[in-house]
Amino acid sequence: MSSPILRYHDNTSPAAVVMNQHEFIDNGVLLSDLDAAGFRIKNIGAEPASQIVSAVKSPNNPLILRGAPASFSNASVRDPSKAWYARGKYWCHYSGWVQITAPFYLTLGLASADDPFNGPWTDHGQVMPYNATPGQPDSGLVASTDVYYDDATDELWTFTTWAVDPATAYTGPLTIGLYKCAAGADWTNTASYVKQNGGNPILVTSLPWEGAQGVYAPSIIKVGPTFYMFYSTSNGAGADYFVGYATASSLTGTWTKNPTYVTSHLEEPNIVQMPNGRFLMVGDPFSMNVPGLAVRTADNITDPEWTVEENLFAADQGEWDADTMGSASIVLMPDDPNKALVLYGGGTVVNGANGEARDIGAALLTFGNE
Repeated sequence: MSSPILRYHDNTSPAAVVMNQHEFIDNGVLLSDLDAAGFRIKNIGAEPASQIVSAVKSPNNPLILRGAPASFSNASVRDPSKAWYARGKYWCHYSGWVQITAPFYLTLGLASADDPFNGPWTDHGQVMPYNATPGQPDSGLVASTDVYYDDATDELWTFTTWAVDPATAYTGPLTIGLYKCAAGADWTNTASYVKQNGGNPILVTSLPWEGAQGVYAPSIIKVGPTFYMFYSTSNGAGADYFVGYATASSLTGTWTKNPTYVTSHLEEPNIVQMPNGRFLMVGDPFSMNVPGLAVRTADNITDPEWTVEENLFAADQGEWDADTMGSASIVLMPDDPNKALVLYGGGTVVNGANGEARDIGAALLTFGNE
């Protein structure tokens, strides 16, 4: 059994940034050692910040693999959406890469499984290509997605990252678009995914702290009557990452942004509410040289500053995910709310691109009493 995640204070003011790395300070005492590769948090206390009592990877990883040569996903599969349970199976979207150098040509695939932790997963291939008409919001990229499945209506809402140019995945500007699948739709059929908002983005860059890369990697969660969309922004590869959120009373919006970011040094957030009512965020660490999945927690979904936690799996990266763990999603298991399924991309160094050639694996978190 692993140790509980420990709580630290994250001073996210600009004055706390050193060499693009944050200082972590509590009562004026520096709690972190910083180096050029990333940040390493000292294990300094025993204040449990979450209910996680164990975190175990699937023994069968990786579970969703890159496609055949020349396929839409032959170079990399990554960015799994949170899994949703419907029609007797678990499902997830993922990003497929044609190549790991620009232009990337990222588009969306679909996979399903009876057992999402052990597999096998069935790859249904590409379901959402980019727009064939040049100059459109989704002409260059349809990737980094999340879903909201309404089990009462069987409607599936897919929130995804768009770009006009296939070469701008790391430079932007990226935007967020929305598709809807009607009740009974065939999710393996591209025609089932109907663009909303007239084919225009539902979220774009608009705040001073949002970077030139744009807004991307949405994570959708409903708390009470309100929908929350968390998202990433940065100034591109090598720059710091920031996480903001927007709210709406319906999935189609209008989406209203919170004016400030809630954490930094984390990319591609995905959110779940733990059984104790607190919220858990997983994502990419600022530097891929820092092992494991980045973790944040909050007492309330609207907390102005999320707490930095120890990375998950920092000491447990296997051969297939030795260089990268990231682009993760998390969801409570419908048959056991004390467990959460994590899907994530794992990679190794290929052609000098650190971890971009990825496959997708699974892990299971178990929650216990605090």
